[in-house]
Amino acid sequence: MFCPHCTIAIDGSPEFCPSCGRILPAVADRSPYEVLGYDHVRLNLDPGDLEERLFRLSKRFHPDRFAGRSPEEVQFSHDHSSAVNNAYRTLKNPLARAKYAVEREMGSIEEKSASVPMDMADLFFEVHEHLDAIREADGKPPQDALQAVALAETALREKVRQLESDLLERFTQYDEHPDRKGIEEMKEILAHRSYIQSFLRRVDSVLGRD
Repeated sequence: MFCPHCTIAIDGSPEFCPSCGRILPAVADRSPYEVLGYDHVRLNLDPGDLEERLFRLSKRFHPDRFAGRSPEEVQFSHDHSSAVNNAYRTLKNPLARAKYAVEREMGSIEEKSASVPMDMADLFFEVHEHLDAIREADGKPPQDALQAVALAETALREKVRQLESDLLERFTQYDEHPDRKGIEEMKEILAHRSYIQSFLRRVDSVLGRD
């Protein structure tokens, strides 16, 4: 890498040129952890420390600090600020952190990766039937179907909370031993949660809540 201002060769990926001191382009494809100054991926993060890193880096790269500089330097500051904000949005959310860790090892786990929690397969089948009855009732849904769906929603939302709790329990294990087994377990939890969330959105749609 060469400094675009003084053309000196630069090792590594510093944010400011060690020779002329001017801001450098944001390095593409840095992980959110690298952007915020963490030395490795970890899933348990101190929210206060995370906020402090956001504040410090936002101040360092704020475009107002580069007013009067070249358009190139102003653009670099915007790019760095955007990278910091995006990294913070990912790392402040435990689910997003887990998803990042899993995708880093196993590739994308978007909606198509959702899978049915086998211990609730019968419940999903029953609710599908009730939803069909509600949809075909021409505005007068059977009360027993509505009640059954309401009970199922409660069970499904509780399952989501359980899955999220299970996921958080694996954070400490992963931070101590970041092995493939832990990643696969988190992927399965995220896949089950994704399926339930998608199913609950379908319930909302059938009941006219969206």
